[in-house]
Amino acid sequence: MFEKNRVEKNRVEKNRVEKNSKVAAGIAESFDLSAWAEVAAALPWFTPYDELWGPGTGRGQWFAGGQLNASVACLDRHLPERAEQIAILWEGEPGDRRSLTFGQLHDEVLALTRGLRGLGVVPGDRVVLHLGWLPETVVAMLACARIGAVHTIIPTPLPAEALADRLADLAPKILFTQDGAWRRGAVLPLKARADEALGAVAGVEQTIVIRRTGMDVAWYEGDRWYHDLVAGTRPGRPEILPDGAAPTSAPASAPESAPASLPASHPLLAVNLANRRGRPVTVLHATANILACSTAIHRRGISGGGVFWCAGDVSWLGAQVHGIYGPLACGDTTVMFEGTLDVPTHTRAWEVIQRYGVATLLTSPSVVRTMRGWSHELPDMGSMTSLSRVVTMGESMAPELRDWLLRDLGHGDLEVADGWGQVELGGIVRLDRPVDPA
Repeated sequence: MFEKNRVEKNRVEKNRVEKNSKVAAGIAESFDLSAWAEVAAALPWFTPYDELWGPGTGRGQWFAGGQLNASVACLDRHLPERAEQIAILWEGEPGDRRSLTFGQLHDEVLALTRGLRGLGVVPGDRVVLHLGWLPETVVAMLACARIGAVHTIIPTPLPAEALADRLADLAPKILFTQDGAWRRGAVLPLKARADEALGAVAGVEQTIVIRRTGMDVAWYEGDRWYHDLVAGTRPGRPEILPDGAAPTSAPASAPESAPASLPASHPLLAVNLANRRGRPVTVLHATANILACSTAIHRRGISGGGVFWCAGDVSWLGAQVHGIYGPLACGDTTVMFEGTLDVPTHTRAWEVIQRYGVATLLTSPSVVRTMRGWSHELPDMGSMTSLSRVVTMGESMAPELRDWLLRDLGHGDLEVADGWGQVELGGIVRLDRPVDPA
């Protein structure tokens, strides 16, 4: 009986794989993949892929045989020409501000990479970032990518019970958190919540704590301050590769800050979906897929260049893919903010656009709708001369909301586009009004 059931299951699985392969082959025949070949050619491969796309399990395999690293795509290759260009413009909820050039961001990523490798983090390990919008959050993402560890960003407002559920599902080796996080004028006790959650979860070896608010926190075995971890790992900037090219192969004995040469299908990040049947569901996204899609959508769909701002929480996949990986991989300056747009005042969104000369704004229709409700508090919306394009995603945009953006916010000079995508697809995959490639 058991043998018969096993044979039947194998037969069903074989039929499923064959059916999916035929479907995938039909897809390849129906679509011209030359545009994706152009996108892939712009990525810094350690080892070129053998085939752009080929049949395989599921819906086929992209970039088979290729090896690359997302950290190199976002940082190393830009250093010859963009080391002094601003990569990140950041401001905190209390009004503090920081900026990091591509060179400075690269240095920070190298320091944390060495620190994490010193803690035993290796490719495939899970790392959870229980962090808000901080420069250190981006550093942690890119350091994980450099090593090949899979990162997941968990929303800071989660209560301890929900955080424990996420940790139990993800089983991370390392947890990043903050002493506290600013939100709507209050401080969320992130470290305390993390400690409570860890009391119900086993397997987390180290908790790395970023000092953000200065509040007192309890300290336990395995806790480490972020600044202590990176303090002793700054020997100076490494040699820049000629013409910004990635090495043709990973060195046999790489230093502790060297990027790992990873298969194209190696998972870069994991994203939690809403619980299904009482269980959390996690989607893994491959390195090459995220890089190819984020750069293609950023430059050919979302932004024509200039300062870019994704106004959304960093735990949102749209903010990670289109607010970090896309603009950095394309060599653009990206704006990041901590907290919410109504603190300290309802004019914060417009002030951010004016202060940093934002050319393209990406957000959700619900955020735009909220901003429209605050617009009467602005003395002059026409002073935002830098803003040339607004793109929304996450839900469909109502016609009256588009009309408000065009008429009142842009005074007829603003481009407005609506993007569609899914978490399972890695973010935006289609826009009704992409940028003009010319």
